[in-house]
Amino acid sequence: MPFDRPTLTELISRTAQDVATRLKTGTLLRHSFLEILSRALAGAAHTLHGHLEWAARQLLPDTATDEYMDRWASIWGVSRLPATFAEGTATITGEPGSVIPSGTRLKRADGVLYTTLSESVIAAAATKTEVTIQAVIAGSSGNAAAETAITVTHPLVGVDTTAEIVSVQGGVDTENDADMRSRLLLRVRQPPHGGAAHDYVFWAREIPGVTRVWPISDTAGTVTVYIMTDGTDDGFPDTTVIEAVRKYLVEVAPVGAAITVSSPVSQAIDITVLLSPNTAAVQAEVRGGLADLIFRDGAPGGKILLSRIRETVSVSAGESDNAVTVPDGNVTIPDNGVAVLGTVIFDELAP
Repeated sequence: MPFDRPTLTELISRTAQDVATRLKTGTLLRHSFLEILSRALAGAAHTLHGHLEWAARQLLPDTATDEYMDRWASIWGVSRLPATFAEGTATITGEPGSVIPSGTRLKRADGVLYTTLSESVIAAAATKTEVTIQAVIAGSSGNAAAETAITVTHPLVGVDTTAEIVSVQGGVDTENDADMRSRLLLRVRQPPHGGAAHDYVFWAREIPGVTRVWPISDTAGTVTVYIMTDGTDDGFPDTTVIEAVRKYLVEVAPVGAAITVSSPVSQAIDITVLLSPNTAAVQAEVRGGLADLIFRDGAPGGKILLSRIRETVSVSAGESDNAVTVPDGNVTIPDNGVAVLGTVIFDELAP
């Protein structure tokens, strides 16, 4: 039988009643010495209950957190993936022949710093040159979209202080507990099996940023691995991540396996819902549920079932009645595709 942790209010009541019963004082007066003492003791007991509850979660790997998660994972040879540095290119303008030294610092408007990785010279026939830069601090905060303005932090002879990012990507935060737990449980539940499908899932997810993996074997010895990097940009991997996964798989996979790593093709699922009540709040609930459904079921070669779409809309908070008019049947995902939520259109359901 599970133990129900008492609330602070329940502990205060129990402690005050116990003190009053043992001292035969009757009901304790508010702000009296004994009432204050009862509250203090109840607070201490509540803290101890909290610590015991936390300690109990660390006893098993499926609920452990932080350093205890790391310790459990180490038993199976799984390590928390470190943060990676965002890297890319930027354009800097200035007078032809001006030198931009390696290590030049550039700063984004929100304070994120970058540094140039090599010395560059503005060509004689141009006033602008492209330089390779890297975020100073690892993590997703270093990622930046094209045309983001950055500033040279220290004046350089013949070089303008303003610059512009071409593209900077690849920054990934330190792996969180949820992602590490899913990798650990995959390792525990499906031990290595010499190149089985689940081995490719585990191996690919050892590359920072990779969140979902689908290995598909067309013929004996040939494996195509589709990967996603959910949480970065649109969730589809760039060439740097794809190449990193491919190189790693070549190292760890069975000798002779022909391995291809690729980004799946995006297949947008458009949905039209007649909704009652057709309010912004209910629409938000429906849209969130549909996004979760497609994320879970939209794997390569899978199906988005119309019945599941209807179910998702029906269980959304605030919904009283609905009709799904698009799609009009199950949607099959190609073997090389992954489903994403497309345009969701809402309209009033006729009474």
